[in-house]
Amino acid sequence: MSRANDSTDSTRFLEAIRLTMNRKFAAAIGAAFLIPLCSTSAAAEPVLLTEAKRALGENIPEVAMHKLQALLATKDLSAADRLSATLLLGQALKNEELYDDALSVIQPAIDSGEPAAILLRANILAGAGHWDEALALYREMGARSDASAKAGEAECLHALGRTAEAIMVVDPMVRNNVGGTAMRLRLAGFNVDLQRLDRARELLAGTAPTTAEEVKWKSYVDARLLLAQDQPAPALILFEEILTAADHVPESLFFAATFGAAEARVKLYGYAEAHEVLENFIWKHPESAYLEIAFRRLDEMYAEEENPSESELHKWSQKPETRRAALAFFYVAKMQVRRQSWPKAIISLDVFIHRFPTHPLLAQAYLLQEETLRSTGRLAEAVQALDAALRLSHDTDLRAEIELRAGLDHYQQGERVLAAQLFESAAKRTPRLQQVATFDAALAWLNQPNFDRFQDEYRVFTSRNPEDPLRSDLVLERGLVEARNGDPRAEESLKRFLREFPSHAREAEARLALAELAYVSASRIGKTLIGTAAADSLAFAGQQRAFQAAWHQANEYLQVANTSPQTAETQAHSQYLAIFLADSEQPRDEEKVISLAREFLREYRESPLSAEVRMKLAQIYFRRGDFANSETQFATLANEQMKEPYQESAPGPYAETALFLAGKSAMQLINAGAVDRAFGFFERVIKRNGKLKLYARQEQAILQHNLGHETEAVALYDVILSADPPADPELRQAALCAKGDSLRAMGASDSAKLQEAIGVFDHLANLSDALPQWRNQALYKKAKTLEQLGRNDEALDTYYDVLQRTATHGDREYFWYYKAGFDAAHVFEEQEQWKPAIGIYEKMAKLNGPRTPEAQARVRRLRLEHFIWE
Repeated sequence: MSRANDSTDSTRFLEAIRLTMNRKFAAAIGAAFLIPLCSTSAAAEPVLLTEAKRALGENIPEVAMHKLQALLATKDLSAADRLSATLLLGQALKNEELYDDALSVIQPAIDSGEPAAILLRANILAGAGHWDEALALYREMGARSDASAKAGEAECLHALGRTAEAIMVVDPMVRNNVGGTAMRLRLAGFNVDLQRLDRARELLAGTAPTTAEEVKWKSYVDARLLLAQDQPAPALILFEEILTAADHVPESLFFAATFGAAEARVKLYGYAEAHEVLENFIWKHPESAYLEIAFRRLDEMYAEEENPSESELHKWSQKPETRRAALAFFYVAKMQVRRQSWPKAIISLDVFIHRFPTHPLLAQAYLLQEETLRSTGRLAEAVQALDAALRLSHDTDLRAEIELRAGLDHYQQGERVLAAQLFESAAKRTPRLQQVATFDAALAWLNQPNFDRFQDEYRVFTSRNPEDPLRSDLVLERGLVEARNGDPRAEESLKRFLREFPSHAREAEARLALAELAYVSASRIGKTLIGTAAADSLAFAGQQRAFQAAWHQANEYLQVANTSPQTAETQAHSQYLAIFLADSEQPRDEEKVISLAREFLREYRESPLSAEVRMKLAQIYFRRGDFANSETQFATLANEQMKEPYQESAPGPYAETALFLAGKSAMQLINAGAVDRAFGFFERVIKRNGKLKLYARQEQAILQHNLGHETEAVALYDVILSADPPADPELRQAALCAKGDSLRAMGASDSAKLQEAIGVFDHLANLSDALPQWRNQALYKKAKTLEQLGRNDEALDTYYDVLQRTATHGDREYFWYYKAGFDAAHVFEEQEQWKPAIGIYEKMAKLNGPRTPEAQARVRRLRLEHFIWE
């Protein structure tokens, strides 16, 4: 019998409980205070309004909506009654999770500044899971001492993982007896989340429930406290008491108790005994609002078991409840992928994708399909799966990761050109992957081999950060590729590397490559020596001298590369070379490199090479996604380069780079403190007024965008665009595109911003020096913005502009070109306008590009399916 005490389980439990509690909040908040705010006197109130209130109070929102719509259609309704009816209708739509419709209905009341409408808007946004937007509104309302808004603010903070801040909001309310028992229990739950168990016990001890439901909630929080104190047995008893006597138990509490019982069983008996709790819940509650959470945790439990059964998942997949069946298909496929049961996984994923083409998990299904296909050597199909996932994904980082995976798949197929283009697109999509993706693009072109395009990527890479140590790696890689291909330029390229980077960490690697070339040359000469002596003694003597010279040169390179240093300085340099040689190994053992680097920094902290070693160590952490350690190393290097007392005016050569990369590391960490540190690092870069100043502004703008502060992001992009001297064209074009993205985001609540975004995208597209990828991206996003405004005809015209400009210009950019073309054709197909769709596909097929065969295939398919031959 096993006993689990895994911190990961605790984290998952808290996350699931947070989702459960926040969904409870989002579903219930508002009704208790909205109706009194909007009520009129009973004598004057219209009958339909009274009946709608009754239906809403009885949790029959469909009836309430019908009556309210009928009431709002009357012409002689008073302003007060119209406001009450409007807000009640918004509340009813929210209860039905029709969030967009709810926001649309109450917009006039919001525009008039009605407080109840603004609060309801916050509730709707919270219900839809837009916690950041809801938080801003709750704080605005809470400033007026609105208790409901304060409660909403706390729930948003909790949903965002900022539970300590939520406690700071709720604690004063509880101390002032605001919110009653429910608020006190909520505060106790928050404290359990943060392991502030003494405070949680204090709150529970002073709580006196007065209703049956409050008694159940207190029992639940008591159970969670016991579980946090590693007392799963008594906790399980309390959880099961709640489930056994389910009267006065709302759905949210029922599921939370179910989840708690499962976690208690994990600790007591192990996963195999615990997953039955969730399986029973899924059997009995196929339409629960918490079904997705239940499946997700059940899958995590299956993953911890040695050989879990698929039987329950298969049974659910055959039942008529569509929502449960879809989840069962997805998670059985995920289990099969985890087991590397590739044939079964291929079938399961194919069924899921075709039966549930609009499911929220479809993008994840395509990613699982790609893994399955790649693992079975079906790389072309794997790329198609990634393409489908990319069309469905709206998360920037995920899209960049997909492009990187697609690039690697194409690279493995020998499609180096397409791989390089995908790497380039990933580099432009997110700062997090910019350096590694650009580096990969350069290597892809190099291994094509296409030295002209390699040189283009090399210039892009170095223009972003001229002092990046990886720049020299690209120079060396060129020489190594030439050496592998027997290119006569290899020797000069490697010698150029040694001339330009005389103390580089990979100097030994370059000399070893030169030694190998010299050895090959000597061996080639040696083969001609046999038989030459008898034929021509003078020729033999010349060949012999050449042979000796080649071997001498090879031995000289080997001696320089391999001679063990005798002094402390040369010993440090030897270990320094070992670090970089280990880093260049394929496959790379990063743990070994980290160990060597840390050993070097312990033994040779004062060595002039320590800055490069620390930079390499920081980069490795960054590459591994260990951003906390990379931030520490970059920040340490920056401080060492600036020396005590860290004079910003006289730093070492890595100071600016290290500060900048410390900021990039911090911005990857998802917490408020890291965000503040990132802003601080970038501000220090800006104050130095160096080459990275405007790039630091760009990173600050990206941070503001990620935080949902679009107004601040736009202001920062304007700083970049108005800089004197001007930013380089690439940065200007990136800033214009990102500014348009921020305006589009603001357009969700202010349609005028969408028109501004269109203007920005137009400006970018019409720049005389706009690179094809920026021009096409701007036009594509302009089209998407026009679609948001419902101007679909103009959007189609813009998509066509992308195709036409690409066809008539000598330069080529395929990613946005194909996105525009396939999206435009898809619009026509949805409208069943087959001929225009065929026309778009034929236009793309005429341009010889990586997706020409796909366009041709779609033309054939549409003609065959719809009998169109003209």
